[in-house]
Amino acid sequence: MPHLPITAENLRDWFDAPDVDNPLAGDHWWQLQSSALYGALQILRLAPPGPAQQQALVELRRAFDTVLMTLPAPADAPKSLRALAPFAPAPFDVVEAMLDLAELQADDVLYDLGSGDGRIVLSASRRGVHGIGIEIDALLVGQASERVAECPDYRKAVFLHDDMHNADLSQATVVTCYLLSSSMTALRDKFRACRPGTRIISHAFDIPGWEPDRIVATAAGPIFRWVV
Repeated sequence: MPHLPITAENLRDWFDAPDVDNPLAGDHWWQLQSSALYGALQILRLAPPGPAQQQALVELRRAFDTVLMTLPAPADAPKSLRALAPFAPAPFDVVEAMLDLAELQADDVLYDLGSGDGRIVLSASRRGVHGIGIEIDALLVGQASERVAECPDYRKAVFLHDDMHNADLSQATVVTCYLLSSSMTALRDKFRACRPGTRIISHAFDIPGWEPDRIVATAAGPIFRWVV
């Protein structure tokens, strides 16, 4: 397991180590999302909550992102594994700051790409906004959908089991993300095709080559906003 400080070089050395106990070395680097990275994230999430823990989580995501972008992807690597992001939910205060930055209106339709445990969509629903979460992990989709069924405040929330690359954003007026730089790069064309005026809100990772309309600082990293 990598030790702090977390850097892309440390992760790369660890993942490429000729270790018989490391099934993720060499050509199987893209499988990290479903195993080793999740393990590292879980360990960090057991640390005392606070700015230091959240900053460590962001650093791990950034380091992993660098590994993804610099190592050659096998031809048969699934697109969903090459360009998505590990499940590491944004802190609730960051979620609220993201929704504040979106300047939500009652008639907005929010799409959360990689919705994880559903907290962004559920929080938007509590504000009276219709939200759709797109998540590739069926277990997380099921858990989030159960919460919708249990609470009337979440009646405007819907969760879909799908790859975000397949998401139809034509009805979106707000798109939220907590992904990776590589993911944001892969999604640029999809963002560009959104209807004019759509607000794109991202925690910690920007859209390479796009100038944000606003940036809000938080203890867990910046939040970016673009208006299409």
